[in-house]
Amino acid sequence: MGITVDQAIVSTENLILENSQATIMHLTFNTTADDIRAFAGYIYTRSKTLRRSRLKNLALFAVTFTLLYFALFRHRGLHATLSWCVLSVLALIVLDFLAHRSYIKNCVKLYHEREGDRESRSSTLVITETGINAASEEISTEIKWAGIHRIDELDDRTYIFVSPITAIIISRDAVTDGDYRAFIDAVKKHVSDLSVRAITKG
Repeated sequence: MGITVDQAIVSTENLILENSQATIMHLTFNTTADDIRAFAGYIYTRSKTLRRSRLKNLALFAVTFTLLYFALFRHRGLHATLSWCVLSVLALIVLDFLAHRSYIKNCVKLYHEREGDRESRSSTLVITETGINAASEEISTEIKWAGIHRIDELDDRTYIFVSPITAIIISRDAVTDGDYRAFIDAVKKHVSDLSVRAITKG
């Protein structure tokens, strides 16, 4: 007994639907304070935006120390000058170290203020034709492919940057559903294809 045209159409539609559902790429993972701490430390030393701010602060500190030297020690000989230079360098190193710690501490503090008593936040990312749908218990948003600045993949984490100092933090060990490797590769391919098209158009 053969099948009717209507049955064939329904069968084809079901097959298309099954294939489309099978190819939906998603990833569910948890984010903790440790992830925020690691990212803050990573971005502090690599962000051009933060680097400019650090250099500005250090330059102001150096100018202040120079003015103090001329006001207090310029007539006290070579030994006083060398001592002041060494003290200034050590002070700059300590200042940058404290600023680094302060930045990480503030990032973690903001995370705890947002998350409250929860130890982690669960998020799900879904790849679409136009970008990545990101959803958690509180928010749901779409990140366009053109809005992804870059992707930094480390041994244990991947950072999908949506601004120069903001990123989606995906820890390999924190994935609860989905294929980490396949998802990251798919995102990289989409971003790479977009870059190629942009260069071609230019």
